[in-house]
Amino acid sequence: KKETAKHILLLAYFNAYKREISKQDFSGGKETADFFTKLGFQVEYHKNIIKSKLSHNAAPESKIVTKQSKSLPNRSLSAVSQKNALQRLLQKNYGNIETEKKFDWLRTPDQNNLPSEYVEIVEALSAYRHYEGFKKSKILLSCDMVVEKQKLIIEYDERQHFSKARKITLEHYPDAIQLHYSKESWLEACKRINAIDNDPIDRDERRAFYDTVRDIEAHRNGYTLLRIKHGNFNWEEPGAGTHLKNLLSFKPTVKS
Repeated sequence: KKETAKHILLLAYFNAYKREISKQDFSGGKETADFFTKLGFQVEYHKNIIKSKLSHNAAPESKIVTKQSKSLPNRSLSAVSQKNALQRLLQKNYGNIETEKKFDWLRTPDQNNLPSEYVEIVEALSAYRHYEGFKKSKILLSCDMVVEKQKLIIEYDERQHFSKARKITLEHYPDAIQLHYSKESWLEACKRINAIDNDPIDRDERRAFYDTVRDIEAHRNGYTLLRIKHGNFNWEEPGAGTHLKNLLSFKPTVKS
């Protein structure tokens, strides 16, 4: 019997942690196909069969990553395991945390009455490829992780978040918006990675705009939104607590 890769990951996560997660918690496509082939599975991707390169006696790569994580390139890190490690770290330091949390104030703006912060962003994003699908009002968005007592939101950005569309939105952020991550670093990553997701055709614009709404509305509602770039740090390594503390101590600069 065939099952979608994301469905299998959902079942595996629930079996391991007794908690359901959303499909939005991890990326799909080629990255997920590669993940399974590295574990020794045969995967059908875009009607092509991808066979594992592991011999029958070879150890699954997931075990190798665990033992040699310090020497492997960061692209070998599993986004699911990294998010789990980060979540455990947050729980250890802050107690209760919430995932996929939604706030009533975290909605896409009314396109018929755009707040001033969004005007240039919407115009620039619309002019990029002339896709208008992202321009939907009052869509309720969720957050990856929330520590409510600290008014802290953490968004875990994988490679699909670093696209030309995201670069365009960041370039048009109002100066007054405080960001608790390096916008310059995100812009550089967008230019270097230049991710493309065409399912649906305007997925890049939608993802970029939703990330923008999270940034702006968190600022407007008094929350610290910290973005973490997948692969920049191994959250399963010793010293993860110190690294998180350093990220949280980032001081935003606001132009006067």
